[in-house]
Amino acid sequence: MVELFPSLSRRAVPGRIADVCLWLLIIVAPLAGGSSDRRLLPVLGALAIAGSVAVIVSHERQQRSLHLTGLSVVLFILSCLTLLQAIPLPRGWTQLLSPRLVELQQFVDPEHPFAPLAVSYEVGATLAEATKLLIYSAVALIAHERARAKHAYEVVALPVVVAGISAAVLALVHRALGLHRLMGVLPTRATQAELFTTFANANHSAGFMALTCLTAIGLALDDRARHRRIGFVAVAAVAGAVCVLTLSRGGIGALFVGVVLFGLLLLRFRGSKLRFASSSLVTAALLLPLAGVVFYAEQILGEFIGKDGRTIGLDEKLAAMRDAVPLIEGHPLLGIGRGAYTSVYPHYKTSLLQLTFAYPENIAVQLVSEWGLLVGGLALLGLLLAVGARLVRASSVGQLGAMVGVAALLLQNVVDFSLELPGVAIPVVALLGAVGPRLRKSGDEDPAKPEVDHGARFRIKVRGPIVPRLMYSLPASLLLVLCTLTLGSRDVYADIRQLELRAKSADHGTVDLVEAQATLDAHPANPYVPALYAYLAETQDPPDLARAIRWVNRTLYLAPTYADGHLQAGRLLIMTEHRRQGFEAMRRAWELSPGDRRTMFIVQIVALARSSSEVRRAIPRRVPALDVLDEAQVDRLVQILVGQGELEWARRILRSVSLDVVADEAYWRWANDAFALQEFDLAKDALERMRAKEPDDQEALRLHARVLYALGDAAGAKDLLDGALAKYAGKAAPSLVRFRFQLAVEDADEDLSRRLLHEIRTHTVASPNGQVEVARLEAQLERRLGHFVKALQALDTAITVMPSDVRLRLDRARLLRRIGRIVDARRDVEVYLERMPGDEAAQAYLAQLKDDEVKAVGESRRRDLGAAAEDEADSALLSREILGQPRAPRGGHERRSPEPDGEPALE
Repeated sequence: MVELFPSLSRRAVPGRIADVCLWLLIIVAPLAGGSSDRRLLPVLGALAIAGSVAVIVSHERQQRSLHLTGLSVVLFILSCLTLLQAIPLPRGWTQLLSPRLVELQQFVDPEHPFAPLAVSYEVGATLAEATKLLIYSAVALIAHERARAKHAYEVVALPVVVAGISAAVLALVHRALGLHRLMGVLPTRATQAELFTTFANANHSAGFMALTCLTAIGLALDDRARHRRIGFVAVAAVAGAVCVLTLSRGGIGALFVGVVLFGLLLLRFRGSKLRFASSSLVTAALLLPLAGVVFYAEQILGEFIGKDGRTIGLDEKLAAMRDAVPLIEGHPLLGIGRGAYTSVYPHYKTSLLQLTFAYPENIAVQLVSEWGLLVGGLALLGLLLAVGARLVRASSVGQLGAMVGVAALLLQNVVDFSLELPGVAIPVVALLGAVGPRLRKSGDEDPAKPEVDHGARFRIKVRGPIVPRLMYSLPASLLLVLCTLTLGSRDVYADIRQLELRAKSADHGTVDLVEAQATLDAHPANPYVPALYAYLAETQDPPDLARAIRWVNRTLYLAPTYADGHLQAGRLLIMTEHRRQGFEAMRRAWELSPGDRRTMFIVQIVALARSSSEVRRAIPRRVPALDVLDEAQVDRLVQILVGQGELEWARRILRSVSLDVVADEAYWRWANDAFALQEFDLAKDALERMRAKEPDDQEALRLHARVLYALGDAAGAKDLLDGALAKYAGKAAPSLVRFRFQLAVEDADEDLSRRLLHEIRTHTVASPNGQVEVARLEAQLERRLGHFVKALQALDTAITVMPSDVRLRLDRARLLRRIGRIVDARRDVEVYLERMPGDEAAQAYLAQLKDDEVKAVGESRRRDLGAAAEDEADSALLSREILGQPRAPRGGHERRSPEPDGEPALE
């Protein structure tokens, strides 16, 4: 390996400075969370300026030619083109270049129809992207020239490897210290348990680790010093293992493809280039990630096959890519502006997934949509050609490893967007710049032989007083200007975070219209900014409903599938007495919302409704043309209404739908909801329809028996159960046997009860829960038969097996009171209330027990009255347990008066 830091001389100082700047750029960018935070751009820009100036000064002192690679020149041109997207143009020019943008601007700002307009929808983000590209251009220049000066691509490969292993180690330190901010400064969305590297994103971490692993493998195969080979192998093993631990499908797939591609391309370097010892070490390096694949095989397989609870899967990403097609068709010439995808995409989103893609997670879609078909297509083609040419022309195994790592990362970006982060893009650009020249290995060739550089396309003589100053002053000045403009421009993410914090605060205050207009003008295509301002206008005192409605209209125009926007529109329409239209808007919000948020929507609907018919109007329709409600949403609504004590409303909604239009698969939901609302006739009808299609469904049969019992047809319920037990002969569902047992206990049928109890005991799993269940049933039977001592023994056994189940204490307390042991009964109830202090029935029972202790009434009379009361309570408890009905809600909810039948008058 070539000595990277030779003895320092005065002429070597600029070169050393350039090396330090290059190392810092490659290492700092990944460690700072991928440098996605815009505030880090000045730091990276300063390092890029210092490094490029040092390179030019070094060449000037040594009277050497400065080679501008095609990569550096192309990146500089792309930076200038991106800057042009952010410059305001006459409205006529913008109309020609991006008519869709002018149409949008006329909608959101009709008062200024002739104002100059930039092509980009997000000027601040586009300025930031132009700054990044200029930094990348400087990085390519520095990396190329330092690799050419040292005749070693390792000047770039080494810091990439150091950055990779440092990112993994630093993440472990953060996890060990429990830090919630990266470096103690930068916020991160990932928890410590998810922080595998400093990128705070598993996909980005996996991609960078794949690049690090393959680059380190190339260095290990290319190095002759044993200690360095072992070190590179260790880095490759750790990076590969971290890549696997992230469980990123794209990252693991990229690493696998990269290893296979590397193995195939290594066939070109057979012979002395590859030693058996090096190959063995590399094999050992790959064993660690391979072991991780084996150990996490189930999780990895789940990642590749199913979503496993993830919000975003491959289907959602493909849907987002499909939605990008009309976006590209509407902006074919110059695109939407680099960095503007997060604001423009919601207008074209058709997926019901309630999130927006800040990036399309596909490099081709990203470049074409933001730069247009021509520039984006050429940029993508140039990138592919640059990587492909370097793969073919790699002059050493080390260069091949680095280029295979870049190719694998490029492949991952077909389903990811890690190259959008400077923390990944800077190492990639540096590697491409360093591997561009066909470098001479130290000692392999005659130093006096003229240098051949196949990577350079532009050569500039650095001689004379003017040229060097122009070479570094113009790009440096442009970079400084861009950094200043970027920091001074509006950041859509920062503005949204600020508005969200204000919306969550207790005192929203009055909306500052000047500030609101400035923010809206800065982000004309973003739907979330006007949505947040609409909420602030709605909740201020007094509310500004007119302005809130105008901003919500803008939100819905920019994001037609935004659920919260429709919910907000519904609230405003109801508040302005457009109730029918308002509840229809809330229905649309309900249809668009994910399952975990629908409860919140239902609560708001119920709170704003004046009648059950308005609630019904807000329920999504399964068949809109026939006005047939979605049974799954009715089921969800009924459960919430029952929990809030709005039983009459729930009954009216359930009765308003004919079973003739209910889907067959919804009969079970309908029967359960009807049973919970004590609409037993409706439940019976639904169950009969269901059992006609599924006669062997035992749970439906059990519910049918409960409904018959509730309707007073206990004989019918018993006949139904007896027929099922005879039909399934030993294979009946346990719930059927238990229910028949309870009916036998109610009849005091000792023989049948004991036979069924024996069957239950035989088929019950030998576990503490199973033993407790059998003991409770036995106590129930013995108590019903008047064997109070045996019943008490059974409950004592259950409490011994599971003392944590305080419900057993309450059961035993009732039995103890029955046999006159009032003090013991009171203690059991007190133990129960220690765990369940909010149980009002238990508190009332405790008060009765205390009264029993202090009453100075005749003992016999008290016992007779207590026994009668206990008999009545036992019958009520047994009946409730047979029906399985939940207790009615107590307190906390205001009961509404039921509205008259029929639809209310609509305003």
